[in-house]
Amino acid sequence: MMSGEFLLASMVFLIILSGIIGIAEERSKSVYSIQESVEARIIAEKVAQSLEDAYSGGNGHELIVEMSPSINGRDYRVKINSSGVLVDMGSRNCFSTYLAARVTGPKHTEKNIVLYPSKRYRITHQRDEDGNHFLVIQETI
Repeated sequence: MMSGEFLLASMVFLIILSGIIGIAEERSKSVYSIQESVEARIIAEKVAQSLEDAYSGGNGHELIVEMSPSINGRDYRVKINSSGVLVDMGSRNCFSTYLAARVTGPKHTEKNIVLYPSKRYRITHQRDEDGNHFLVIQETI
């Protein structure tokens, strides 16, 4: 037969153990969330820096940017417009700015460009007949 003290001590131990497990689970979720944010920020900065590099290279300069297959196993989109680079993961976003000229797509009329995971894109610095500089982003093999 068990003593009352042993039952009480066992109960207190189980309550403390369940609290510790709950705290550990919350910390794990927090670390996962932070890791997603860091990866999204890295992608946003990489794209913004690539735009800056292509622009600063001058007319005709081009470079290739490769997109990651996922962010912590989640799908994402990179949206580029005149205000900056937005990594959209649905419930979470990350934004980065760039100072380059106008950015457009292969038709030269696009104002919003979307980059997809696991794709490669060529960024080319071009100049129109009026001397205005712009960047063209197009998917490449």
